[in-house]
Amino acid sequence: MKDECSQQKLIDAHFGLKFVSCTEDGDGVTSHLVDLEGRAHVVRSQYVVGADGGTSKVRKSAKIDMVGGPV
Repeated sequence: MKDECSQQKLIDAHFGLKFVSCTEDGDGVTSHLVDLEGRAHVVRSQYVVGADGGTSKVRKSAKIDMVGGPV
């Protein structure tokens, strides 16, 4: 997925950042991140993709319930 996203012109992919939280409003999503040096970053986007596994911080921050159970 990382390679595919990196090749897409409409996707700005950033790595080396840890997701902290996100909030959604009528105009998009504000994500709060921390880099490897501990500096805070705020990113504004239309969408957020939670591809961070079953214990997804993105899903929990967006208050999306997990359907089903572990595979």
